[in-house]
Parts: sequence; structure tokens; C-alpha cells
Amino acid sequence: MACASRLKSWRPKPVWNGLTGEWHSTQALADFLTMQEHGNRCLLSEMKLSYPGNGRNNVANSLPVGAAKMGLDFRIAAPAPFFPDPALVDRCREIARITGARITVTIFSRKASPSRAGIQATSRNALPRLWGGDGFHN
Repeated sequence: MACASRLKSWRPKPVWNGLTGEWHSTQALADFLTMQEHGNRCLLSEMKLSYPGNGRNNVANSLPVGAAKMGLDFRIAAPAPFFPDPALVDRCREIARITGARITVTIFSRKASPSRAGIQATSRNALPRLWGGDGFHN
């Protein structure tokens, strides 16, 4: 984030920070576009998005912010030590009060079926990716 802020100070045009260790707004936007494209003509505000896994990575930080702004029912299930930052959750819930979104944080359970919650994103995506939450992967 510091690098993007420094770049912004040297550039008169807006800087789009699409990926940092704390945020992955580009991935969140891509996820919402995919949901819209494959959502059976539903509005995003009519959809549910569940995210089981590490609630403290950059994607897990970005998805609830976008979900709150777009009015989604967002549910994150994580082991308690990996819950999202409480200040982030509080801010998302403030936004959700305005947009009608729902932000739910719950303890991850292998007995629960995340697929019943609607569209599912995971911290270990089924599609192969070169970039992961920990950096570059072969």
C-alpha cells in the first residue's frame, strides 16, 4: 500500500491499486462481474456469496467491502483465529445498513455445506492461478 501511495504522490492522474498484501480489489470486481454474468439474470443484491477459509487474506478483505457496497448477502466462514479484522467487519456493516447488504462472520465447520449458501468463493480456488495470497506460486 505504501508503494501505491508513493506512486500517487508523483502522478497527477488517479492510481488504481489492484493488488496489495491487504487488498485485492481487482479480484473482487472480477468475482462480482462473474456472479452477474452467471447469476441467472439476478441482481447482485439478490445473490448470496459465501467465502469459507482464511478470513484475513487480501481477497477476504476485499469481498465484504464490495458486497456491502453492492447490497449482497455475504457470508464468511473461517476458523476463529482467521476471522476478518473486526474494524473491517464493522465498517462493512455500516455500509450494509445503507445498501441493504448482510455481512455474516461465522466459525468454519467442515460439517456445514458452503455450497448451500449460494455462490461460493474459496481461498483455494478450483481454477489454477499463478498468484495466491502468499505471493507467486509455480
